[in-house]
Amino acid sequence: MRLRRPIPIGLLIALLTASCGGDPDPVSEPPTEPPEAPTLTAVIELDRTEGPLPLVVQFDSAASITPHEITEAQWSFGEDGQTALGLTASYTYLTSGPHTVTLTLTDVEGGTDATTATVDVHPPNCPAVLGSYVMGQLEHPQLDRASGFAASFAHPGLLWSHNDGDDPARLFAIEPDGRHVAEFGVPDATNSDWEDITSGVDPTSGLPTIYVADAGDDAENRTEIAVYMIAEPSPEALAEADADGTGLGWTSMTVVYPDEAVLDSEVFLFDPQTGALFLVSRDPETGATSLFRKPAPHLPATTEELEFVRALPLFDDAGPARGGTVSPLGDRIVLRTSDAAFLWMRDAGASFEAALDGEVCPLPAPEPGDSIEFAHDGSGLFATARAASAAVEFIAFVEPPVPCDGLEARFSVDPPFGHQVPVDVAFTVDETCIPEGVASVEWTLDGETTDELAPSVSFSRSGEVAIALTVVDGAGASATTSGTLQLAPAACPAPAEVEVWGTVESDEIDEASGLAASTRNPGVLWVHNDSGDTARLFAMTTAGVHLGIWTLPDDARDYEAMTYGEDATLGQEAIYVGDVGDNAEERESVTIYVVPEPDVDVDAPPVDVDLEDIAALQLTYPGGEAHNCETLMRDPETGDLYLWTKNGTNTAVFRKAAPHVAGSFELEWVADLDLRAPPYEGSSLATGGDIGPTGRRVVLRTYTDAWLWIREEGQSLADMLATARACDVNAPSEPQGETAAFAADGAGYITVSEGDAQPIHYTPLTP
Repeated sequence: MRLRRPIPIGLLIALLTASCGGDPDPVSEPPTEPPEAPTLTAVIELDRTEGPLPLVVQFDSAASITPHEITEAQWSFGEDGQTALGLTASYTYLTSGPHTVTLTLTDVEGGTDATTATVDVHPPNCPAVLGSYVMGQLEHPQLDRASGFAASFAHPGLLWSHNDGDDPARLFAIEPDGRHVAEFGVPDATNSDWEDITSGVDPTSGLPTIYVADAGDDAENRTEIAVYMIAEPSPEALAEADADGTGLGWTSMTVVYPDEAVLDSEVFLFDPQTGALFLVSRDPETGATSLFRKPAPHLPATTEELEFVRALPLFDDAGPARGGTVSPLGDRIVLRTSDAAFLWMRDAGASFEAALDGEVCPLPAPEPGDSIEFAHDGSGLFATARAASAAVEFIAFVEPPVPCDGLEARFSVDPPFGHQVPVDVAFTVDETCIPEGVASVEWTLDGETTDELAPSVSFSRSGEVAIALTVVDGAGASATTSGTLQLAPAACPAPAEVEVWGTVESDEIDEASGLAASTRNPGVLWVHNDSGDTARLFAMTTAGVHLGIWTLPDDARDYEAMTYGEDATLGQEAIYVGDVGDNAEERESVTIYVVPEPDVDVDAPPVDVDLEDIAALQLTYPGGEAHNCETLMRDPETGDLYLWTKNGTNTAVFRKAAPHVAGSFELEWVADLDLRAPPYEGSSLATGGDIGPTGRRVVLRTYTDAWLWIREEGQSLADMLATARACDVNAPSEPQGETAAFAADGAGYITVSEGDAQPIHYTPLTP
């Protein structure tokens, strides 16, 4: 039996492959399922999940899975059914506790998905106070008994105010630094005793509304209170108010106290959460203070009885409540006495009265007075005193930190508020949002660039300053931000009590019409008489002691003004004598005499000297016009001379440019000033004035008043009159005051009236 040899396996595979004409079939894999298509999935991102009231939270849906275009993103915040549309949203929580927010997405295919997140809102904390800052002064001289502030809802940043009783029914619109914006009459309304003002969005009309309660009752005899409801004016009406004497339209309602009580109220509040109005009232007999409510709606031509809410025993010891305010969100309530203020935090879930049972938050003592009001954004409180040119104070709160969104450029300024020029401001990079550290910076401050990390800049001009900052971090990444800094005009100097330096000794000085203080001869005043006298100058000490007479070679027609300063042509101090009076307005030209100032020996007997080497400037007005003029000023910065006309209507200002050599010249018109318009009051006849030795202060007097402007560095006189505030510096009461000259050191101004043996008045100005 023959045995077969087995075929090797490799050969067998080769034979089989050859017989099939190709490679063997691979081992087949089981079929795989196609990947699942992404589905619409809503995802909420929050910049914070908890915090105290009021809590602002930013929501974003960017992390959501959206295979198709989103057609609608709706947010529901769970408070009173509040909703919002959009891929992002912001919401301010005013009620403590856990809150659920829901995001619902809808795409073009009709798909929807919803998700939720929770925000834990803590009860409110007392706000930290950054500090108190003087923002400026009340500019309008007639706003001299301010008894209320109200923040505008129609014009953010604007404040409304009014005077106490016995003033016309009118409202003043002012900037936060006290600058006058407009004055509005309230026609046919009665200001028996307006004590406070409040504002808000009227719950019925939906319009920004000013509410004024004629609620003061010092006489204890009023049983009804008129509440005036005034729709805030348009921007156009605001701009034209002073020009056309615009009055505001109004409606009114009447409120009465329960049981026909007769109470005195100086606090009027609007609650933005409910639209209710509140009065804080005091019983004159018992001294007890109570809170009363007038619920919304507030309908014209109705009479309603107020609701008693609760007693306020705090004011039994603290003193009468003089003013109050509620924050724009209704989450903070402030009441003040004349020299203290108290703040309560309020949960939106709590009633007004319940909030006043809570903790009293400490506040710095505001300016003594009646007025206090939240800023339109709730960032602090404005307060002022009941006085002309009173300071406007801002009590600033520390704002909660804003979460970082990656690398951010941020900066801070010191001081943070109260930027009245001249002022030094320090700029600092906020490194909170620069985790890699600062490698370099570039600032652009008012057009100037610097790479200093913390630059400090001195500002001498008011207005808006542009700020830009670029930071580069340690990893080489950069970020940029920008902002502005508002610089307010310098504060008006406060006139101190008028001093009497002495009495004019010479009986020949009986119509003093020009006055100048010498720097060449310390302690000497130069003076001349009005028309009717000869061409002569008198020297006297600041106490009025007669030192002599210096006579000019030409005749005097109508000497009306004098000014003083170093003359560049003469190379020494000069007296500029203005033969510029023209009551009949018929002169073809007027004359200014340039007199080299002679030396005066205050210890020698009076002298009588004839002057020589006098330069006469023959001046004509543009167009050959004639003007009466009693005010001549010299600008120490330029040497230019300025003539201010006197006619009772429009005061025109003309310039004679330096240098001053004998000859004929045409004056240049530079500005007009209407002394009949606000903020000016009293006489509109300009009778004297001067520019201080530094050129920064300009004073102009009339028969009844004196006005001062602060001129900023590099500012023209025309620009000063157009933009600077006019400060009332209280001219002394004089029989016929036609002189005003700064003292040699510029710290105050001197006046002497026409008449025999008149006192020499000095008004110090501080600072």
